[in-house]
Parts: sequence; structure tokens; C-alpha cells
Amino acid sequence: PTYLVVHTLQPKAVQSRDFLRHRGVVAGCLIAGRIELTLDDTIHLLSAGDGFYFSHLRSFRITNLDEQIATWVGLSLMPAIESVKSSSTV
Repeated sequence: PTYLVVHTLQPKAVQSRDFLRHRGVVAGCLIAGRIELTLDDTIHLLSAGDGFYFSHLRSFRITNLDEQIATWVGLSLMPAIESVKSSSTV
């Protein structure tokens, strides 16, 4: 499944989603504001117009650095759950 969502984060607020780890990927583009994106132990500073892409298996945290609401469009791609068929040959 693919999810496209517009996210907002209040001034100075922090968002962490460690409990939602899966084998998919996350991509996005910051529309307004400035955020600090921490992936594992590496900090990335992003401003409006910057994009990001990372594995959803990584630990991440987003911190709004501004006095205004930060807004970004995020896309989550999750792997499909495939049924396993058993087959036998004669």
C-alpha cells in the first residue's frame, strides 16, 4: 500500500514514530517551515523546498525548529503482504 499524507507539526513540537517500523520507505517534501530530521543518530536540517527519503526501518524523529507550523507532504510505501502458496511436484 501507498499512503500520501500532508503532515503539520506545531512550533517547537517533536514527532517520533519508532513504533511504526516496517520494510517500506518514506519520502517527502517540506512545504513550509524548518525541521530537524534525525535518522538514527544523524541530524539533517531541512527548509521549505527540501526533500527526504529513507528506509522505514530506521529510527527517526522530526523536530519543528520554527515559531510557525511546519508542513510537509509525506509518502509511505509499505511492502505488500503476499500469500505464500505451497506447491508440490510429483
